[in-house]
Amino acid sequence: MTLGASDYINKPFSPGVVKLRVRNQLKISEANELTKLIEKRTNELSIQTTMLQTMIDSIPDVVICKDLNLKYTLINKYLAELLNIERDNVIGKGDADGLNFSSDVTEKMNSMDRQVINEDKKIIYEEWIPSADGRTLLFETIKAPIKQDGVTTGLVGIARDITEKKQMSEALKAALSQAEGANRAKSDFLATMSHEIRTSMNSIMRFAELALANEELPAQVEDYLEKIKDSTKWLLQIINDILDISKIESGKRQYWRMSRGGPSR
Repeated sequence: MTLGASDYINKPFSPGVVKLRVRNQLKISEANELTKLIEKRTNELSIQTTMLQTMIDSIPDVVICKDLNLKYTLINKYLAELLNIERDNVIGKGDADGLNFSSDVTEKMNSMDRQVINEDKKIIYEEWIPSADGRTLLFETIKAPIKQDGVTTGLVGIARDITEKKQMSEALKAALSQAEGANRAKSDFLATMSHEIRTSMNSIMRFAELALANEELPAQVEDYLEKIKDSTKWLLQIINDILDISKIESGKRQYWRMSRGGPSR
């Protein structure tokens, strides 16, 4: 018989002592179960945190979170690489001391952050952000309040680099403006030239008609005048057709497509 067991046999039985020892044993058992549960929940939380950080780091856009004091509580890998900074050195700091932004950039960012928190609403805007390689990039930024139990506790922001998209859009606008200018110049040129040519053609045709009014013209001369008159009309029609095509191209004239049911646009 082990030491201790014989003591219980030899010593007088005390129900109070037994109850006390049972309670202590139960508390120890409960404490062990609680410790195991805490360890399990801690491990689960760690896994979820790692998964969330991995997901955020896989996003090819800037992702940040700030508290009510506009201090960073989270930044993703994209922003850290863009600014060539260590994430651990940013957490708990602001735009000036954490991201090393100038006072102008910091004030603009903080102004938008305060708007999100004070007005308790999502905002979308464009902002210029300096990168570590010396470039200044244009980002489309979305910021929204973070709420817990209906109370705003901070904000989350997502920003996408639209520099190249903006440049392409501006280049397209410039090309379109240039094309429209060239088209206007062509239309103006055709209008001017057609006026000059039609004036001369009308004069020629009128002189031919006046000459044909003479009944004593030789047959050969009359034939020549008829050909001059017909050729002039033909040339005038060509000029009018060219002008119509130019007006259609510039949207100044509508055209009609013929069908069995009649003309349609």
